[in-house]
Amino acid sequence: MHGQAVSFQPFQYNPVTKTLRVYTELTVRVYNQNASKTSALALPEHVDANFLTIYQSQFLNASSLPVTTPLAEGGKMLIICNDAYMSAMTPFIEWKKKIGIPTTMVSISSVGNNTALILNYVTNYYNTNGLSYLLLVGDAQHITPITFAMSGDSDNGYGYIVGNDRYPDIMVGRFSAETATHVTTMVNRTIAYEKTPTPNASWYKNAMGIASDQGPGNDNQIDYQHMRSIRGQLLAYTYTNVAEMYDGSQGVVDATGNPSAAMVAAELNAGVSLINYVGHGSDNSWASSGFSSTNINALNNNNKWPFIFSVACVNGNFKNQTCFAETWLRAANASGPTGAVATIMSTINQYWNQPMEGQDMMDTILCEAISNNIKRSFGGITVNGMYKMNDFYGTSGMDMTDTWTIFGDPSVIVRSDNPTPMTVTHSTLEVVGVTQLAVNCNKNGAIVCLTKQGNILGTGIVASGSVNITFPAINSIDSIDVTVTAYNCVPYFGKTYVQCPANLMTLNSNNVSICIGSSATLSASGATSYTWNTSSNAASIVVNPMANAQYTVTGTLNNVCYESEVVNVTVNQLPNVTFNQNPTTVCLGSGLVPFNGLPAGGVYAGNGVVGSNFNVGTAGTGSHQIVYTYTDINGCVNTATATMLVDPCASLNENVLAHNISIYPVPATDHIVIKFASTHDGMQVSIYNAIGQVVSQKAIAKGIQNYKLETSEYARGVYFLKVKTNEQIKFVKFVLE
Repeated sequence: MHGQAVSFQPFQYNPVTKTLRVYTELTVRVYNQNASKTSALALPEHVDANFLTIYQSQFLNASSLPVTTPLAEGGKMLIICNDAYMSAMTPFIEWKKKIGIPTTMVSISSVGNNTALILNYVTNYYNTNGLSYLLLVGDAQHITPITFAMSGDSDNGYGYIVGNDRYPDIMVGRFSAETATHVTTMVNRTIAYEKTPTPNASWYKNAMGIASDQGPGNDNQIDYQHMRSIRGQLLAYTYTNVAEMYDGSQGVVDATGNPSAAMVAAELNAGVSLINYVGHGSDNSWASSGFSSTNINALNNNNKWPFIFSVACVNGNFKNQTCFAETWLRAANASGPTGAVATIMSTINQYWNQPMEGQDMMDTILCEAISNNIKRSFGGITVNGMYKMNDFYGTSGMDMTDTWTIFGDPSVIVRSDNPTPMTVTHSTLEVVGVTQLAVNCNKNGAIVCLTKQGNILGTGIVASGSVNITFPAINSIDSIDVTVTAYNCVPYFGKTYVQCPANLMTLNSNNVSICIGSSATLSASGATSYTWNTSSNAASIVVNPMANAQYTVTGTLNNVCYESEVVNVTVNQLPNVTFNQNPTTVCLGSGLVPFNGLPAGGVYAGNGVVGSNFNVGTAGTGSHQIVYTYTDINGCVNTATATMLVDPCASLNENVLAHNISIYPVPATDHIVIKFASTHDGMQVSIYNAIGQVVSQKAIAKGIQNYKLETSEYARGVYFLKVKTNEQIKFVKFVLE
């Protein structure tokens, strides 16, 4: 991005009026004044978290930047490697991916070993993929550094991508090696430093400051005063012991006289996690103490590697020779790597003041003294320090930025305290098709990375004790590596196994009972595809067997997991239901007539049905079909029917007359004769057809014993004769032919 340093002089004095103006608040406005758009830079969709805090610290209006969740994308790394060293870098790449840094390596032969080609490749990669870290693997003859006007060799020049300023847009480091063994030493040291720290080891809380007694330099401080100021900041942070190795006798804990190489070596072998140096230097040594490349190679500080901020001339002059910085990174003995995990050293003679300002800022960032600029990686700390140096000193600061070179992995997370274990929990078993994993951790800010077969599935940052990471579905039997890293903590390594579920499918039932003539729906769930022995591939099928049957379904989960289940279908016969109702003919007014359907316990339906009885009055005269439905213990249903005939003979309460009434001839044709054994007052004779309609009604005078009634006009069939007196009625059935 573009930036502009603005200097203010908040005091204004008028000697004529003897007036001093002091400005306590200033407003800075940035606006476009017909500027060409050709130099405008497009805002990125996301700002990498590694640079976000740098921008927030660097620019007053950083809030206008598009902000994403820190590390949601992760800081990507590009490695440009000498072809012969690529295989030696494989463990390094695997480790970086494991902790959540997407890492790509290309050979220098595929890029082209000249500065224009390298810068063009890096620029295109940055614009296409996003990039935080660039690691060059090889010496100057393998991967050529850029040379600037100060005639200094520069790796940082490959980080000047956006605009024409000298504020690095990426963090650049170098594994300067001349053999594959050198590379292996640097790879093993870096991995061990991050992966297998010694828990609760006291040496992580030790630091060392080495300084001359010359100056003054930045902040008008003599070198040892500058270093003592840094010491105070470190002691207020996590460090409990910061050795003073100052030229002269400067008091406090500084020994009398000048420090020696042996004194420095003794501190290193005992273990220090940080070295700050300010003073003169050479291609192969620090002038203050005289500690040299020879002394580095004699160290036995295995697994006690410091990181180094060095303000000195030409300690990093690596072209055409093995310089002091390279020796720190290549150092090893029979037990493994010694030396330092990373250092920043200059390829040229450094100015006095400018790098002191940068070193002040590096230690300030390390000690978390600026709340919005907390950095943990060696590259993030040192690049941010150079930003401050550029701001403060302008062009002369940028001269130092060009040539102040990171030797080592710029992404390495430094350690400044005893490594403490974390408490991490997560599921250890998931099923095929899993798309997310929740991780609980007692260290907020910890970075969780999930990898599968060496590839990053997803990353996240622990907040409020947990993080849920989503990823594309895993449709195979596999395992997920869970890696949790955090500043000054022991990394956590765990696994989540992805397997087929113990019960892949769920059936609506393994045993189904149906009635003959019915169908059943058989359903399965939990799989992604199904195959039935009926040749159906649906999750549900409908079957209607006429006899007991078995159906087999095979469920498949993502074409990986298989499970077969059998469904037994039992076919039950219908119950034998009878409804032989007796009587089926009743007179109107008979009240309730009980039904006799078998087996008992069924349900009756039809006109006049009340429970298990026939209500004659409710049904009314005529023919009524009654359906008897019975359900057995298997749920099978069958029915039987009966027809109830309601005769009008039941229209009044039926009593038998005291004396007989007879009808002749039987059967009748064109007339009937009604013979009364006795007569009564108010006798009435009515004839009803079979459906209860009155077809004739006559009053019979008292004293008549034989009464002839013409029937020739009536249809043939069954009729009912009702004889009614004032107190009694009599029904007689007769037939006309």
